[in-house]
Amino acid sequence: MRTLTEGELQATVSAGPRPCGVADEMWQLLEAYADALPDEQWQGHRPAPRGTPTAWAMRGGRWVHVLLATLERRVAMVVVLDVKDRVVHGHRLLDLG
Repeated sequence: MRTLTEGELQATVSAGPRPCGVADEMWQLLEAYADALPDEQWQGHRPAPRGTPTAWAMRGGRWVHVLLATLERRVAMVVVLDVKDRVVHGHRLLDLG
């Protein structure tokens, strides 16, 4: 489990992300990672019931950002997938407001 700094997260962001799906292998990694996130990583926010999360492919094809919703409308956990190396890069709680 790796909490990304703001700089580390921004290093994976590109202009013009596009909605995407997540391959089965990466989906399994994501689910295991999300299930293992300790409560303190949510900083008092409660995760929403698991549905289909929103995934965004960044330009260049290496990074996919998956947003896990919370019960608060403008707060989400972003989990960054490294699809090149087939690993979870890390996560960060976002205030989208």
